[in-house]
Amino acid sequence: MDDSEVGNKYDRQVRLWNSIGQSSLSNANICIIDINITTSEILKNLVLSGVGNIKIIDNRSINDLSNFEIENNFFLNPISKNDLIDNISVANLLSKNLQQLNPDVSITYIDNKDISDLMTPSSSASAPLHLNTNFWSQFDCIISTKIFDKETSLPLQNELIPFCYNNYIPFISVLNIGFYAFLKIIYNERTIIDTHKSTSLLQDLRLDKPWLELQNYINSFEFNKLSEIELSNIPYSIILSKLSSDFKLKNKNNNNKSSLPPSPNTKQIRELIKNLYRSGDESNIDEAYQKANKLNKISNNIPDNLVKIFNEIENHLNNAEIYNNLPIYQLKFWLLSKTLKIFVDSNDNLIPLNGLIDDMESNTENYNNLKKLYTDKSLKDFKNFKEILLVELREVNMKTNNSIEINDSEIKNFIKNSKFIEFEKNSTNFSNSLNPALLDPLQNDYKDLININIYLELS
Repeated sequence: MDDSEVGNKYDRQVRLWNSIGQSSLSNANICIIDINITTSEILKNLVLSGVGNIKIIDNRSINDLSNFEIENNFFLNPISKNDLIDNISVANLLSKNLQQLNPDVSITYIDNKDISDLMTPSSSASAPLHLNTNFWSQFDCIISTKIFDKETSLPLQNELIPFCYNNYIPFISVLNIGFYAFLKIIYNERTIIDTHKSTSLLQDLRLDKPWLELQNYINSFEFNKLSEIELSNIPYSIILSKLSSDFKLKNKNNNNKSSLPPSPNTKQIRELIKNLYRSGDESNIDEAYQKANKLNKISNNIPDNLVKIFNEIENHLNNAEIYNNLPIYQLKFWLLSKTLKIFVDSNDNLIPLNGLIDDMESNTENYNNLKKLYTDKSLKDFKNFKEILLVELREVNMKTNNSIEINDSEIKNFIKNSKFIEFEKNSTNFSNSLNPALLDPLQNDYKDLININIYLELS
């Protein structure tokens, strides 16, 4: 599907995570271990959202299920006589029913096999089976309720979860009965590029650090020589930058003998803004007054989240043990982050300009002139950023015999969100089991669930 078809089919969710997020979903490969009511609902949500590939693993046939399990699982109904006669597998039946919800999703299954069949023989007597790593490494996320099954929990607990952690595959273990549930997400680390900030947060006006072309445009306005109409058509960012630069120049010309601070604070700039009013009805001056605190923003101040990421770059790209296990999307993140650091270090701690500006009270001509300045500067920064990135990509691809590519849309999305990118490191606590003394009654008590909240609270 092209972007327009994706937008039409997944309109509401694309509004949440945009086309790049939907593309990530359509390329995802998810594994579900064990079918029950909970995992069936999870599968339904994954299928409707357009996840690319789903693998269902369950070793039971339809005749192995209790009436309770069948009657309360919407996606196992209806069951035909032929299904019962053929003793169709639960995985087969569920995949057929769910496939009708979204034919664009690839749903495959493994049935009539124990989890151990997805492991390879070992020469060790104490551990006769090991994970079939080629099989499990294909997934982007694994979801399981089998972790609570006493017969299969040991190989899962001892091998699959550590394997997922070391290979950066999120593992989700879940148990649900009625309105009560247990959920644990185990992951090594998480990197986030698009945190879905509003345009007002993403925009970088550089009021305190205008580049040459913007400064020349700001200097072209002399407020005291403008008519009332001309003054009322100036965007607020120009007003703030002009007043701030004039304030700094005046202070500098006084040879620092003035008691004024080197830069105006919000109160001082608002006093200067008040002096601009002619009729008192200038909405652009009102806007400048309301947004005067934007001058407090220091454009070349590196936020803590970026400092944290910059400090981790060498560890991820120069540590072979980490580097060789990184999935492609993680590797791209760290290459882009390294490029960002190089760019910042050579540009007075300024990140690449993304060119976003919000609507402003102004006439069309002044606003378009201003917008063009930001667009031109963002294109220039994009070009410089890309040149640095291509050097890094060539070096990495030569060193590892990879063929990693990062396209322009990925670069632009990274630059757009670069101020808010995130990195999180998780603990190595793999414990997923409930209190054994409480687990048996919790699993077997289907009818009398009055005390389930107590089981979960005490576990």
